[in-house]
Amino acid sequence: MIYVATRDFFGAVQSLVKAMFNQEVELIPSVTIPDDMELLIFTGGQDIDPKIYGEENTYSYCRGNRDSVELALLDLVTPYDIPLFGICRGHQLISAYFGGMLHQDLDSVGIGHGGQHNLVMEEGTLSVNSMHHQGVYIPAPGQKVIGWHKEVSELTYGENYPYVTTQFHPEFGCSQEVFNLVKELITGIM
Repeated sequence: MIYVATRDFFGAVQSLVKAMFNQEVELIPSVTIPDDMELLIFTGGQDIDPKIYGEENTYSYCRGNRDSVELALLDLVTPYDIPLFGICRGHQLISAYFGGMLHQDLDSVGIGHGGQHNLVMEEGTLSVNSMHHQGVYIPAPGQKVIGWHKEVSELTYGENYPYVTTQFHPEFGCSQEVFNLVKELITGIM
């Protein structure tokens, strides 16, 4: 079974998982590991607290309770190598959890992202959506960046832990090519 950590973007993520794997998703019932967990998804939403990656808050709009719950879930599942999929905020959370660093506000460092932009990859570019003002600029140790835009990592996977993360939202109108790539990456960790 595929579980989602919080209600944020639940319906959109549910549709994405249904399209990719013909499976339903469930909201994780509490800070526990259900016996049938195949994948845990961390969705988009508010910023993560910069103290997670060792910085003072200068530009972030945080929801501390969500951070606490999701960090507790990561602490709980990582000893068991349960695969993770992080979208937008989830990408940032997983990156920071494993040791990455974020720009709290991309506009303030002159690399704003807005609307659609190209995701640069070794074998070309893909167009993805962009609905964020923060971004991972130093990947975590063991985090392989396979897609980026303006020095910000946007598509990664864990070399030492089974996870896939996307800064963009594949659940919101991505191209078939992006959909297929994300599906292939997630299938590879499950």
